[in-house]
Amino acid sequence: MSPLEQSGELTAERLELLASIIGRDWSEDHLREYQSFRERYSVPSRWWHRPPELSAIIPLAYSAKPGPRVFLDDPYGVWRGDPTGILARLLASVVEFKGYWDRLPEGRGLNNLRYAFRNPWRFFSIRHELRLATHIKASDYHVAPLFLNPSSNKGGADIVVNDGDKTYDVQCKSRNPSVAYDMPYDLFQFFAGRWTRLVEDSGRSYFLFLDLKQKLDAKGVNQLLDEIRTIINAKPKMLSQLQSDGWSVEIMEIGNSPSLVSPHDLTQIMSSKADASLYSDIELIRPISALSKSPHIAGCHITGSRQHGLDHYVFNTAEDETKTHSGNNPLIVSVNVYQEVDISAYMNGPRVQPKYAVWCKRFFTKYPNVAMLVLSSNFDRYFQTGKGNVALATKYLLVESPYWDNVLPHLGVADV
Repeated sequence: MSPLEQSGELTAERLELLASIIGRDWSEDHLREYQSFRERYSVPSRWWHRPPELSAIIPLAYSAKPGPRVFLDDPYGVWRGDPTGILARLLASVVEFKGYWDRLPEGRGLNNLRYAFRNPWRFFSIRHELRLATHIKASDYHVAPLFLNPSSNKGGADIVVNDGDKTYDVQCKSRNPSVAYDMPYDLFQFFAGRWTRLVEDSGRSYFLFLDLKQKLDAKGVNQLLDEIRTIINAKPKMLSQLQSDGWSVEIMEIGNSPSLVSPHDLTQIMSSKADASLYSDIELIRPISALSKSPHIAGCHITGSRQHGLDHYVFNTAEDETKTHSGNNPLIVSVNVYQEVDISAYMNGPRVQPKYAVWCKRFFTKYPNVAMLVLSSNFDRYFQTGKGNVALATKYLLVESPYWDNVLPHLGVADV
């Protein structure tokens, strides 16, 4: 972590700056809608799930308080690690480059930040760009954060770095691997919370098996939930099935009656589907009445058939960024893998590690204009280094091309 990020504090002034960037009236309207959404669709044990179209930073910004970094009791969504620390470092970077984005004509810099912070599909990308630019600048290099200017050339550099007589273009890409598969985690969180509420309202216990045949977006999830609600309202026994071009659904009522699926049988069924598992979740719901002897169960198990492995995902992302680059300077490619849950268990199995050493050699040979690769993640099992059976798990992997000498020698590996 750079000295600048370490000095970042969550001050009242910085929170006010964030509120002004996002737009206070706009945010408060969305938070009121979010509260109404929670009251309609959430249960107490899953109150924190949020609509997938709501950027994670908006409720976090309005629930955070100035002062020491502490874990929030009320984080309004899934945040891995210390959410207030994440917010403090982000705002430190925004302040660091305020002299750049605030001087862009016609408010372009402010509007670009506002768009990025409001939209969940852009937020994690700009977070990665800000953190990388901050780290490079703190390493005593001159940085031009072009990603803050929406008028920058398409296909051009996100960041331009000057090291005396050398100038490098930096291309950044931050992605959630689950987005490349059948269901982003935000959508799963949204789906699981809504499903749990449906089961609670029914007064029974149900388990749902969902097999995805294609990618699912927010519109598709809402359509799927409407169809599931129709089944639950019909009070199905034993097994109900639903087929479409996009998914296959099985809903089972759980119980100890001979006509129902027992917990033991359910375990065996889940084991048979484990190889293609994307997500699995079992929620114990509070008793419907004080006379209930045990809580009801809402479970779901989601599978997908279009898995290709995390290594292919990272490699393809790096190659895409290289192919679309239109600059003439030597290139640094930075790929950030952000994931709210550890998905290594279902992406071709936890024992299959990406062969980065072999791939990097081929990559630098194929793209001699690339001087360095910077790979980063919030999980330290994503990038394996070492030889034979000895491996060092790390969140960060910085690889310099053998065809370039002394590329940003003071940069080092950091929390980028």
